[in-house]
Amino acid sequence: MSNAAVNQPNRNAAAWPRSKFLMLIAIPLLAYCGASLAFDVFELKSAWQDCNDFSGSHGCVTKQQLPPTEIRTVQDRHYAESDEYFTLCSRKISRKNMPKLPENVTLNFGAPDWNRNKSHVIVARHKRIYGQTGNHLRAFFKSFDMARDAGATLAIHDEGFPIDSPLNEVFLGLHGNNPHRNRLLEENFGLLVIGPRDEMPSYISKNASIEVVKSSSMFWYKSELSLHGRKQHRQYLLQHLYQITADEMKKHPDSTRVVNMCSPLWAFFGKDIKGPENNEKMVNGTRYIMNITEKYSVVHSRFFEGNGYKSLEKMHKKFGVDPKASIDLPPDYITSILTPLGMQNKSIIIIADGKNTEPVNRLKSDPGIGHLIHLVPPDVSSMIGDMMIGILGDVFIGNPASTFSWFIAQSRNALGLDHSYLFLKRQKENSTNRSDDNSKRGRYW
Repeated sequence: MSNAAVNQPNRNAAAWPRSKFLMLIAIPLLAYCGASLAFDVFELKSAWQDCNDFSGSHGCVTKQQLPPTEIRTVQDRHYAESDEYFTLCSRKISRKNMPKLPENVTLNFGAPDWNRNKSHVIVARHKRIYGQTGNHLRAFFKSFDMARDAGATLAIHDEGFPIDSPLNEVFLGLHGNNPHRNRLLEENFGLLVIGPRDEMPSYISKNASIEVVKSSSMFWYKSELSLHGRKQHRQYLLQHLYQITADEMKKHPDSTRVVNMCSPLWAFFGKDIKGPENNEKMVNGTRYIMNITEKYSVVHSRFFEGNGYKSLEKMHKKFGVDPKASIDLPPDYITSILTPLGMQNKSIIIIADGKNTEPVNRLKSDPGIGHLIHLVPPDVSSMIGDMMIGILGDVFIGNPASTFSWFIAQSRNALGLDHSYLFLKRQKENSTNRSDDNSKRGRYW
């Protein structure tokens, strides 16, 4: 690809004037103005936008967005190995950039004021898991909310939900062959791991109230804990789970699980993350040649077996989200996000469920950004690999109806990575109104 092609002005972006960032108490807004239709871009700095707890003048607190010139590059992640960083798929994650838990709040395993009463145990039912991986993750997070609200100890089985899915499916280092797994889960997260017969350790009262809860009940549970408290706990969980994952990668860099998780990223950048000057990559003995830029955006294309439009239509009626854009992926939808960030001429990697190829083909045939579009090679694509390449990207554009997209955005936030976009609203011609009605997004928790 020539430099002329890379630096060619984006034809779609011309219709979308340069946006400016506006920090609100609610979700940061990429402002619009223009002669034609424009998208209002809600940057999801925090994927924990359960604003039902707020009313009127209140909103969802997020941190200041980095200016476009400060988007971190592949080379920026090449730091000396130290306690300040840990490594995921050859990429450095800075601990100092990750959200910190406040020192003035009483925390117990990251959850404010969690009294793990030994006379009351909530057991996560390990069979008949509700939904798919994204749902399993949300149910797992909410199981802590339920235990915290009840002042109970939280117990999980050594198989099924959540140990097999989502924990062993999404993270590393928690497999049954790890002799320290149970201690790791209890010391880091306050989780009690029990066997199939629900046998409790001796420190649990013999007269304890044992409450077995289905994953579906956990998924739909609404916590008494404030949004801020829930957000802090999610950050704590994700930071620790990914640090455990990084430790496992360091111990067993060539294991099957590590290769599955990292192959999509390595297929583009190589295992040593050398960047665009080396376009020939080797993964599992297979040679890939990618014309990839060192900074890249990731777009999640999700079709929902044809039911996605119904979900988006409901969200459109409730708070104005465009009812089609995050499924159809029109090119101007993508460029309206990337142009203000200076990313409109950088590579765009698509992770997709494979149910509908039309949106991807539309992007690939676009004269402005088609040459920037890349699909993860099918022989290295996997759920966990696609998830990881989305988490580690410079920009992530997801689908607000997808729990998979939400988890990627949540993980990026917990790891201190900015520029995650899920909620967008198309504005009418000459309109000057800005909407902050995303306050109803609490149902995604």
